[in-house]
Amino acid sequence: MKTSEWTMPLKGLAITVLCILSLPSCGREPAIADGRSFSLLNQENQEVRFPDDFRGKTLVLSFIYTNCPTVCVITTHSMELLKAELGDRDDLLFVSISLDPRRDRPEVLNDFARLRGIESDQWQLLTGSIGTIDSLCDAMQVYARKSFIEENEDGTEYYTIDHSDVVAIVNADGVVQKRYKGTGLDVEEVAGAINELL
Repeated sequence: MKTSEWTMPLKGLAITVLCILSLPSCGREPAIADGRSFSLLNQENQEVRFPDDFRGKTLVLSFIYTNCPTVCVITTHSMELLKAELGDRDDLLFVSISLDPRRDRPEVLNDFARLRGIESDQWQLLTGSIGTIDSLCDAMQVYARKSFIEENEDGTEYYTIDHSDVVAIVNADGVVQKRYKGTGLDVEEVAGAINELL
């Protein structure tokens, strides 16, 4: 067989392989959590399968921890403004996943929710085992790592967490539509994007 006769099949094979490898960048959006399911607990200490239990709703998703002194405070406030802009809707749910499962147990998240007037039917605060949260962060490409660490007088450990500053919009089919910088959230812009999905 002549070289030219091999060229066309090889070119076709190369194009097919490149197309498969580049599917996410060719318009196909990634499934939330890489298509996996995770067992978590909400602020009411109820078990939640994330994201399976939220199918059919558009999600506004953030990653925070309650001891965060800076980024999470701003991100959560921006989400509160966004929620006020959009109002209470049956087809929309706000979800914040803790990056600090050691300290953010359900009762801690419940206290956090009460202080901020967060209702669980409109805004779920989620935590889980350390391994589950680590796996979920990996699946969502969210960075989180302990940074400043010191020991308190009572011997307990105090630390902060360096982490991604992200708010993701997920459609009712569980597909990530867009990611925003949480501390720079433009409420009107994001509300407009969400309204197009609802």
